[in-house]
Amino acid sequence: VLYKYPHFENAKNVHIKDELGTDCWVSIEDRRINYDAGMLTDEMIAVGDLGGNLPAGEIFIAPNEKLGEGKLFCPLTIDRFSHKILKNVELYFKDGKLQIDKVSSDNDIEDLISSFKQCEEIDKTKDLAEIRTYNVAELGIGCNPKITKAIGYILTDEKITGSVHIAFGSNKMYGGTSISQMHWDFVTTPKADITVEYKDGTKKKVMESGKLLKN
Repeated sequence: VLYKYPHFENAKNVHIKDELGTDCWVSIEDRRINYDAGMLTDEMIAVGDLGGNLPAGEIFIAPNEKLGEGKLFCPLTIDRFSHKILKNVELYFKDGKLQIDKVSSDNDIEDLISSFKQCEEIDKTKDLAEIRTYNVAELGIGCNPKITKAIGYILTDEKITGSVHIAFGSNKMYGGTSISQMHWDFVTTPKADITVEYKDGTKKKVMESGKLLKN
């Protein structure tokens, strides 16, 4: 799947929905499509993508940092600084930017807000052209068939087959333009739907109930 899946080529916008309330879109027009299959290839080295993590298994793209909006529902994640497990997190973003005053969760939402604000303060100490702590940073699709449920370890959770994750913060390493202390991936249920809108105006559903469609 990772080396032969063509349906994000020539894409403009990507729309994500799921049964738990996720309904959002991001723009990936003219952005590099990255494939994490557990190997550092010559092509990755050539474009400066020297990052990698295990377990492998995702397609990921740095979307346009100032476009996209909607609601994202993340059933389970772990806070950046307190390391508390947060459940049923709801996030809203508009014009590519997280609306931090609208986030909610079943527990400890103040920890999430504090983590973003701490990273924002760190970003303000750097010589950056623009603060991008809250900007959309990544669209990822989990493709590891051995990972089926979230456990609160983001590097594993984001690889869940059939899930989608959207991150906020830094993304320059893999084709984006943002530098930030923050990079937090929020992972959907593993039954996501994805519809791609192409540059020519056509649309195609490429994932249904967590399954990538071949045709």
